Amino acid sequence: MNFHPVITTSVLLLILLNAIFITTPFVSSVTLIDGKIVLVMSTKQTLSAHCKSNGQDVGTFTIVPGNDASFLSHILVKQRTVASCSMTLGNLHGDFVVFDWTEIKAGVLVGCACGG
Repeated sequence: MNFHPVITTSVLLLILLNAIFITTPFVSSVTLIDGKIVLVMSTKQTLSAHCKSNGQDVGTFTIVPGNDASFLSHILVKQRTVASCSMTLGNLHGDFVVFDWTEIKAGVLVGCACGG
C-alpha cells in the first residue's frame, strides 16, 4: 500500500510535534488560549477587586452598580491556570478563585472550576 508523500510527511510531523509538546519543559509556558474573566456588579454597592492570573497582577478594578470589568487569563499548556481576586464590598472582604484550569499528567487539559 502506497501513501501520498505529503500525507506521510504531515503525519510524521504531527507525531513529532506531539512528542515535543508532551516532553519538553519550554512548552509549559506556551499559551493555549486566552480566557476572558468578567466581573459583574449587580448590587447597589461599588465593588473593589484586585486580581491576579497565574500569580501575575492584572490590576485593580472599581466596579459601580450595573457595570462590569474584565481581564484575560492565559490558559497555559501543561500547567494549572488560576485567576483569583481579592474583593471588597462595603465592610465585606474576601479572596476568591474565579477561574481554575487543571490538567492531567499526560498534558491533556481536563477541567475548569469557574465562578464562585
